[in-house]
Amino acid sequence: MLPNSFPAQNTHRLVMFHPDIQNPDIERLEDIAADGVKALRLGFDLLSSLPSDVHNRIHKLTKNVRGHLDNRSILTNQFRIDLEECLRTLDQMAATAEEDEDLWPVKAEFRKTMQASNRVADLIAAEHSIGWMREHRGNSTL
Repeated sequence: MLPNSFPAQNTHRLVMFHPDIQNPDIERLEDIAADGVKALRLGFDLLSSLPSDVHNRIHKLTKNVRGHLDNRSILTNQFRIDLEECLRTLDQMAATAEEDEDLWPVKAEFRKTMQASNRVADLIAAEHSIGWMREHRGNSTL
């Protein structure tokens, strides 16, 4: 004989998980730039926690980059030049294994900032070029 009612404990639920879908980078320009500023700030926080002799040697080197951070201006060519110079010098300073171990987290955050700055610049340049092409394509008989 079949039961004519079913206990509630035996119910099943179907749960569907949807992966987080991230918007295309072109729609996230502000987020990418803000993440770059955040990484730069974290790099400087890590820098201030280094031993004082290392921090003192790097302070003058990072002055220009800190100025960009103060202005939250990581999207200019001058910023990328200053940060690249800073990273190159930090790589040269990390001659000993101990110093490299100290500087590695700082350099990693600075590199994240460089990647974010370059990505935003690339996206803006691509958007500008595509807009120019569309505008001129409409004016010609290509």
